[in-house]
Amino acid sequence: MNWDDPAARGELIERVGIDEYNRQMKAHQDALPEIYPVSTGKFGTVYAVKDTDRAFYTRKDAEAFLRERSAEKTSGENEMPKTKTATKKPATVKAAPAPKAQKAPKAPKAAAAPKAPKKAAKKTATVAETTAKEPREGSKKALVIGMIERASGAGRKELAKATGWDEKFVHGFVAWTVKKHLAKSGRSLEATKNKETGDWNYKVAA
Repeated sequence: MNWDDPAARGELIERVGIDEYNRQMKAHQDALPEIYPVSTGKFGTVYAVKDTDRAFYTRKDAEAFLRERSAEKTSGENEMPKTKTATKKPATVKAAPAPKAQKAPKAPKAAAAPKAPKKAAKKTATVAETTAKEPREGSKKALVIGMIERASGAGRKELAKATGWDEKFVHGFVAWTVKKHLAKSGRSLEATKNKETGDWNYKVAA
C-alpha cells in the first residue's frame, strides 16, 4: 500500500470503509521510523519526522532536528516543577469609625420687623411735560408751523416754495411731524384739498 498516493488512499476507503481505513493508517504511522522518506513528486523526496508536521530536504537536517527535540524533552523532564506556596495575608481588623459630633441646633432667626408701607408717589405733571417744546427759532420746522398757525393756514405749494422742499415731502412732514407737535399742546391739524387746483391747505383746527 502506497500511503503517499492520494488515489490509493481513496480506493482503500471505498473498499474497507472509513473506520478500517483509520485503523490501518494508525498502524502504519505507528510502524514508521523516526525519520522516513516522503515522495512529493515535483520536489523529489523529502524526509519527514514522525509525529510532527516538519519535513526536510536532507536526512541530515531531519536527524539534527530530532536530536534538538530530544534534548529539549530531556531537559524539561529533569527540571523540578515549581510549586507556588500560598501565603495568606494576616487579616486586618478595621477600627470602627468614631461617632460624628452632633451639630448644635441653630438659633431661630429673629422675625424681621414689618416694613413700613411705601407711600404711593404721585406723579405730578410739570408745565414742561404738558407744553409742547417750541421748535428752534429760524428753523424750517418753526417756519412751517408758524405759517400753518395763521387763521387762513398755508397751502402745500406755498410751504414747498417757502422751504425749498418737494411738495410730497411737505405733505409727509406736515402729516407726521407738525401733527405730532400740535397734539402735544392739545391741538389738532386740519387738512383740506381744493378740488379745483388740487392743492392741499393745512391749518390748526378751531
